[in-house]
Amino acid sequence: MDNKRQKIYVVMGSTGEYSDNREWPVFAFEDEADARAYVELCTARANELKQWQEQNKTSYDYVPDEFKNYDKKLEPDYNGMNYYIENVEMYEDNVTRFAKGRYKKPKEE
Repeated sequence: MDNKRQKIYVVMGSTGEYSDNREWPVFAFEDEADARAYVELCTARANELKQWQEQNKTSYDYVPDEFKNYDKKLEPDYNGMNYYIENVEMYEDNVTRFAKGRYKKPKEE
């Protein structure tokens, strides 16, 4: 069986500490550089959100919609948010490639 394994890079968000720690997937990328750039973007937006909350004297769990553009599952906490990358191996075999239309049937002789 022809199997192919490829790495994907999942940008993860996290907040909280100890037993109150929460983590969630944000987006997956095939290119590690794209994932790193997205981590930087999400981190910058999280910092902007924290500043906005301090300036407007709102609760840390209040998030205006304009801050959810890059992370729909955004879950802020009193100690902020972190973004990082998880490397995941993606498994794909002939059956899944065929179902996706990327498998070429061998020519009959």
